[in-house]
Amino acid sequence: MKRVEGLEMNKKRYGFGLALCAVILPRCGEDSSLGADLGGVADETAAALSWVTDYAVSVTGRCVTKDGTAISGAAVEVRDQDFGIPVSLDIVGPIALDISGNDICATGKSKSDGTFSLSGRCGDPGFSTSSSTKPDLYVRCSLEGEAGRLFSPDAPWTLYNVTSSIRANSTAAYNVGDVKLDTGAGKAFNSLKYTVDKLSGLIGEDLTPVWVVYPGGREAFYENSEDSYFASYAGAIFMSIAEGDESNGTVAHEYGHTLQFQAIMDDWSSFQSLLNAWNAGVESLSFATGAGHTYKTVSNPVMAFAEGWAEFNEGVVYGTGTPKCSTWTEIGADEDEKIQVEGNIACRLMRLYDKW
Repeated sequence: MKRVEGLEMNKKRYGFGLALCAVILPRCGEDSSLGADLGGVADETAAALSWVTDYAVSVTGRCVTKDGTAISGAAVEVRDQDFGIPVSLDIVGPIALDISGNDICATGKSKSDGTFSLSGRCGDPGFSTSSSTKPDLYVRCSLEGEAGRLFSPDAPWTLYNVTSSIRANSTAAYNVGDVKLDTGAGKAFNSLKYTVDKLSGLIGEDLTPVWVVYPGGREAFYENSEDSYFASYAGAIFMSIAEGDESNGTVAHEYGHTLQFQAIMDDWSSFQSLLNAWNAGVESLSFATGAGHTYKTVSNPVMAFAEGWAEFNEGVVYGTGTPKCSTWTEIGADEDEKIQVEGNIACRLMRLYDKW
């Protein structure tokens, strides 16, 4: 009985010492009397404490939309459901822990066909009297990657993600099947990834990730009409994609706007740069919020270039979104008028791209 009581006291002392080291001391090294004392306590109790560190796990499955469309490049995490602490202790073993209290056993990305195959190690640390130390596995698919992240407007700044069912006490290979995410959001994510992959490949460098809200957009009106619709829009690192625009080339169009905003914001070297950025924002916003626009719309040089550039980007990525430039006749009596028509700008850029 005394031996058991002594063991319990040592366990309490060791646990208290670990907590004290984590909170107060930068480290519990050999030069610390507390660290040395704890080392002695640990030696006394090590034989009596039976900790299970981790198990090898292997999980396969697919990240897809609810209609079965494969999601490419989604973030995938294999997690252990029922144990976790937000600090790393040697006594737990080499396990990556997140702040939610669940172990992250393995991470990766879904392939172009939506499939993933991940391996790692995790488990539920405990004493030898624990009922089970085997991991309770599940998978989380999230719409985030190098291109950007997809958020729901119903829960601001909440990432689109879905978790699979949990397999308790699992150490065998586990196929979770299809992990299904929102169809529109998944397709918008696919369009974003495809766009960024294409453009970054042409540019030869990585592009800035963007934050995307879906479904989004704002009310706009058809030109010379009182009928309205929801139009997608974008800023420097933000895109709001309207429902119905997730897979028709609009994502590439809006991403073109983000590239232009980023280019403007990248150079604050002079007062003129600031003035140009301000005028561009005012002129574009005042026109775009009041009316829709077409290839033939006569607006102003700022608006025409912004939309022509975005149409050009969609043309490069998807082959859509521009006039038929081989037969396009520029609109305007002179150059001052021609640079106020977005279709003119889009085709000028496409001709340069096709030439070079």
